[in-house]
Amino acid sequence: MKHESILKLILPVVFVIIIGTFGYITIEDWTFVDSLYMTVITLTTVGFGEIHELSSSGRIFTIFLIISGVGIATYTFTKIVGLIVEGELFRTRQRKKMENIIKDLNDHIILCGYGRLGRIVHKELVQTKEKIVVIETSDAANNELVSKGFLTIKGSAYDDDILKLAGIDKAKVLLTLLSSDADNIYVTLCARDLNPNIKIVARTEEEHSEARLKRAGATEIIAPYRISGNKIVQKIMRPYVSDFLEITGTNKKQNIMIEEVVIPLDSKIVGKSIEDSNIRAKTGAMIAAIISSKGEMTFNPTGKDIIEGNSTMIVLGQEDALKKFNSIF
Repeated sequence: MKHESILKLILPVVFVIIIGTFGYITIEDWTFVDSLYMTVITLTTVGFGEIHELSSSGRIFTIFLIISGVGIATYTFTKIVGLIVEGELFRTRQRKKMENIIKDLNDHIILCGYGRLGRIVHKELVQTKEKIVVIETSDAANNELVSKGFLTIKGSAYDDDILKLAGIDKAKVLLTLLSSDADNIYVTLCARDLNPNIKIVARTEEEHSEARLKRAGATEIIAPYRISGNKIVQKIMRPYVSDFLEITGTNKKQNIMIEEVVIPLDSKIVGKSIEDSNIRAKTGAMIAAIISSKGEMTFNPTGKDIIEGNSTMIVLGQEDALKKFNSIF
């Protein structure tokens, strides 16, 4: 519902009330309050009697006020009710449409909390073209997301029904970035209970909460205060390293990215050495590290290292090189 539309509808009624009030003051010499009261009960047709005896001129004025004012007031109130009902129906249809879209999602990310940190994370995830569903209690935040065409569900992230609506059973990651550690712990418990296999990344503001989040089932812990502190130190002590990491993050101008790529079991390079796979020559991408399926990491692997299925490669290169790497291997 648009506020401008309601304002346009209300203005004629306000104008009629002003005319009626000053009409009774002028014709009957009543006080402002008596005149306003008489105007309002006339326009609303509540059926109360006249507060003072009306003169002939006053009665003629009242007749014209009833004929013109009651019609305007009735039309205005009818339109306002119509706008409210129409707005509710539109929101219901929109919510249903969104729920149907979410129902068909697979391997998406559920983001709990759209505060300052949540907004930044959401923006970064959108740039990576991930499928995201936001869970947020704030009407303003939900309206903002809907207006921009993003998927969102209004409600509490530790409500099982809300998590199910967000597709917790088919999601690959749940990010809980609520401002309270207690809330993040509870969301983690609920999410882990509903989907034992989902990756849960939880925010914490207190150091002692990290162990609790781990016990609750969090896969990864984000401590913004620690990340910020490390970044400040990197900027001071190792500015070029910090700049390099920023470039390989989300810097679109430099077009240099660092990605982690899982090598499928049926990939043509499984069982080959890095040298034999000829990755650098075919794609232009550099392999910075390899993490085996058991989680063992090899930094700066040599050409003799063998590539295993389900291993993860940390690959560095321009966006086109990484796209080529994915398409070939």
